[in-house]
Amino acid sequence: MEQICNAAGDRPVILLNPRLEDVAIIGIGYAARQIRDRFINTIEPCYYLRPLDESLALTRMYPAPWQLWVESAGDWQSCAEAPLKPDSEELENLIAQATGQQTSKGGFLGGLSEFIRALSR
Repeated sequence: MEQICNAAGDRPVILLNPRLEDVAIIGIGYAARQIRDRFINTIEPCYYLRPLDESLALTRMYPAPWQLWVESAGDWQSCAEAPLKPDSEELENLIAQATGQQTSKGGFLGGLSEFIRALSR
C-alpha cells in the first residue's frame, strides 16, 4: 500500500476500509513503529464509523472532529468530541464521561493500552 501511495505522488489516494492501524496486521515492536511513523501516520481519515458496542460508536466526517455517539431509547446522539482520533485511554475516558461512569486505570481499554505501550518500548 505504501508503494502505491508513493507512486501516486501528489494525487489523493482513497482507501476504503483499510485495516492499516490494526496491530494484528501491522505488528508490534520497532518495525511496526517505523511503518506507523513513515506511512500510517500520514493518512488522514475522512469518513470513519466504528461501533464500539450495541450503544456506542466512534465516527468522523472530515473536517468535523472525532465524535462519540451514544444510543438512548432508540435515538443516537453525539455526546463527546475530540480534535484527534482518541487512543484507547482517551476513548475510555470519553465513554466514562458519556455514560456517567467512573474511569478506572484497571479497565479493559486502559489495560490493553498499557500493554501495547509496554510492548512498543
